[in-house]
Formats: sequence, structure tokens, C-alpha cells
Amino acid sequence: MAPNGGTKSAFAHPHREIAMPIDFTEDEKAALIDLLVGVIENDPFPLSERVQRLRGILTKVRPMPELPPEEPNRAGDEPVQMMNDRVDHGR
Repeated sequence: MAPNGGTKSAFAHPHREIAMPIDFTEDEKAALIDLLVGVIENDPFPLSERVQRLRGILTKVRPMPELPPEEPNRAGDEPVQMMNDRVDHGR
């Protein structure tokens, strides 16, 4: 029996908080990423604790690349969308 009076789960991990580096081959890593993405995208409850946990695992396996810093707009520059609206397409 567990100290709290309940039974100990077969899935309980006493060393849960210890980081365990796992060396995956590139193929294994790609398969794990595909599996996680598929489960996350097809889950009917995308905000569930389970999906959030899977997203955290995915972030550890496939960290998002850092985006380059945005360049500040210079005075007088117009957004590209507005400039495209002004182009005469021969109509």
C-alpha cells in the first residue's frame, strides 16, 4: 500500500523529476514527432491537460527555431498589403 492508504500504481515513477536524456536516431525522432503531431492534431479536446502535456513533450523533442528580430518600420514605409492594393494590374 502507498503511504496515503491507496494502492501504488503500476505507472508511478519515483524518479519522475529526474531528467533522463534519451539518444534517438534521426528516424526515431522523426517517428516520435509524427506520432505526437498526429495525436495532438486529432484530439477532440485540444485544450485538455493530456494534449498540453503532449505539446510540452513535442517542444522538447522538436524545439521551435528562434525567429529573427523584426526590423522596425521606417517612417513613411507602408505595409506590403497596402502597396499591393495600389499596383495597377492592367484592369
